[in-house]
Amino acid sequence: MGFLAPLQRSYIFMTNAAERPVNGRTDQADTLTGVITFVAKQAKSFYDAKPDGDWPMTIFAFSPTGCHVLQTHFNVTRREETYAAFSEAFKELGVESYVVASEAWAGRKGSTTPPFMQADRREILLITAVDMTGTATMTMDITRNRKGKVIKLTPGVIARDGAGPLTELLA
Repeated sequence: MGFLAPLQRSYIFMTNAAERPVNGRTDQADTLTGVITFVAKQAKSFYDAKPDGDWPMTIFAFSPTGCHVLQTHFNVTRREETYAAFSEAFKELGVESYVVASEAWAGRKGSTTPPFMQADRREILLITAVDMTGTATMTMDITRNRKGKVIKLTPGVIARDGAGPLTELLA
């Protein structure tokens, strides 16, 4: 994973199967919702501890043995290489599903102007859960005070979508 260095890895053993999505479950939508809720709680704890911090791109990769946490700073110009590196790591770890969480800008719906160029853009934490059945996504609005400290995280609605390019990383 050369260019992703320093890719930080850690491991969380989860004994409760309900805490992680597993292929073949009948309640996949609820499972993806559960892992999004899990990551939202992790983000809240992060911002509570470091209100002036910036959340790095974090992937919670779930395998039969537990949850592997991978962190890096995403470079949009190297998107395909980044996806390939994560796909390789997923194969190595036996990942069945994952959640990616990253800070982002959100702009006005329907606008052709990139969000970073919009004066009324919103800062968000984008959380996307992925398994072989598809994806579920939620945004959390980030409110900072004038000193740049996070004072509020506002969760949005979780939206479900079918299989797509993010599920291909699991193949």
